[in-house]
Amino acid sequence: YLLIMNFIKHLLAIDVEEEFAPPILTEHQYVELGKDTLQKAWSILNSMDWKLEKKLNDDTVHYKSHGGRKIFKLTGHVPLPPKLLLEELYYRIEKVPSWNPTLKECRSLQTIDAHTDISYQVCAEAAGGLVSVRDFVTLRHWGLVDDVFATSGVSIQYPEMPPQKDKVRGENRVGGWFMHPIPGDPDSCEFQWLLDSNIKGWFPGSIVEGAMCKAQFDYISYLRKYANSLYEDGTYSAWLRREGN
Repeated sequence: YLLIMNFIKHLLAIDVEEEFAPPILTEHQYVELGKDTLQKAWSILNSMDWKLEKKLNDDTVHYKSHGGRKIFKLTGHVPLPPKLLLEELYYRIEKVPSWNPTLKECRSLQTIDAHTDISYQVCAEAAGGLVSVRDFVTLRHWGLVDDVFATSGVSIQYPEMPPQKDKVRGENRVGGWFMHPIPGDPDSCEFQWLLDSNIKGWFPGSIVEGAMCKAQFDYISYLRKYANSLYEDGTYSAWLRREGN
């Protein structure tokens, strides 16, 4: 049984896709790529033809066909001001595994400027161990778009963090998080997550799609719990003072 399971895990870890681009860039090129990725993510988020995949309480996951594959959009309510949520997700990336158990490691590899960096994430095993550990090297960029705090991400090659022997290097295509203000409720936001990820390996499409949908619902559940903890530990109050409120 163990031999069979190990063989299956080996097959699922085989990289059957081409290596993702771009190659090594200058800091200026990274910034321009980040800005371009954010614009593309915003355009995809607000495009037509999204269809409902699943609704769970007041949260929804929609999908659409993009480039011959399914991409996903999560929408839900998070009890934090949009700016504070952006700061927690972008600038305090190292804390994410403490509240999101699906991640084993998160850290910034290089700060390009105040709005752009290169980050590294390691995902825990999934599906009872059949899906082995995946890692991602992502160019992140954030900005304010139509009063929405938005952060985008896309996979890049990075010489300081080459593929690891004990991990499968996944690919994040254009995606991002979007924190919309809610009129009359400054302490909350509408949160959206645009997800287009290739975990690499030989997985049936239905399994991957189901896993993506579940990952989004799980994520917003963990995120809400973390948001509530920021009120309890004084982070929210300290942030209000810094903002002059």
